[in-house]
Amino acid sequence: MKFHKNISILFLLILFCGCDLIFQPKEKETSVEKKERIKREKMKEKLFGKSPKQLKIEICNVLRADLFTIVLDGKTQNFHIAGLLAPTTTRSRFNRFLTKKFKFDTFDLMKTGKEGVNFLREITGDRTSRLKISSSKTNGAGKVIIEGDIIFGDATSLREKLLEMGFAVVNGGPEDGLTYLERLELQARNEEAGIWKNSLELRKRFRIESDFEFKTISVQTDKIRAQTQSATASGRTSDKSGHVQETHRHFEKQAEIIVKIDARKPVQRIYKGVAKYTFYTKESIGKRQQEISLAAPRGKLKRDGTYKPLSSSDKEKKRRDERKARDYNRKVKGQKVYGDDAAFEKSVEFELNSLSTNLVFASDVVEFTESKKAGVNYETGTQYVGYDLEVWIEGELLYTHKLKR
Repeated sequence: MKFHKNISILFLLILFCGCDLIFQPKEKETSVEKKERIKREKMKEKLFGKSPKQLKIEICNVLRADLFTIVLDGKTQNFHIAGLLAPTTTRSRFNRFLTKKFKFDTFDLMKTGKEGVNFLREITGDRTSRLKISSSKTNGAGKVIIEGDIIFGDATSLREKLLEMGFAVVNGGPEDGLTYLERLELQARNEEAGIWKNSLELRKRFRIESDFEFKTISVQTDKIRAQTQSATASGRTSDKSGHVQETHRHFEKQAEIIVKIDARKPVQRIYKGVAKYTFYTKESIGKRQQEISLAAPRGKLKRDGTYKPLSSSDKEKKRRDERKARDYNRKVKGQKVYGDDAAFEKSVEFELNSLSTNLVFASDVVEFTESKKAGVNYETGTQYVGYDLEVWIEGELLYTHKLKR
């Protein structure tokens, strides 16, 4: 009885302490998961075979950079580098496919096809290589073609070499290695190797234009009216708004540089560029459009050369002129209308990978006011009056433009 009691206590301790000694049955695989697993295994077997073979082979005849004949077990077999497509040395449906997909030139394709064949003959020669078989298939003519790769004595892969040299493009292949192969192809594109070579010099590949816009973000109008007093029927006075003495329109404005870059076909790579630009500003501190004279008015001239005392109308005119001068707060000899130009240089990186690219560079928002006071128009605030632009692509200056109004 005591023995059974100890066993019960031990079981409870294991249960509450979360011990892993308790057996956890494995979850049963569902039918959907089983189908997916079998599908993946069949795909892997189709691409790589049940046991990829490593055999010594001899390359005899090169038909294409990715297609040639080999001697295997005393028999001549057609062999294709899995996942690649290389151009032919003559017109063919393969070249038409590459031209349609990548916009290649037909004659450039045939030239690259010959270079790829010569490269393969040179790199293989009489060397003994090892063959990695992935699968086999039958073409339209009923010939069996072995799919795989060639591994050289220094452990380098022919598939990688062809992609790095630009003698072939990625065309399907093992899912596990597709991303890696695409990276090799992208490297060849950026280096313009083999099939990706562009005979045009860099500045002739692009047409660049620029434009300048100064747009209004918001506007607000303020009007200041004269205050007058009038008597009511009850004898009291009331304030009323009279005529408009001042009008001020407050703007928030922003400048933009619009750059349009058109590339010539084909665009086979990603071009990296830098745009360096500068906005020019002008500070307005009041633009005078009429003169206000502070010369003291005089009365009529007497015969003895002296002047008569000022009339009441002349005295009133003198007071109005002095009041105007105080309102405008302007000196007798004029004033500086505009401040110095200010420039702020910025640099922005960009990438080009299409036939047409639009870039927009916006400035900071500035405030600007147009005012009208007692018949005088004047401006205060900041305006953008132009820009300076440089466009660099792949470290080469391809476009400059300067506009200053």
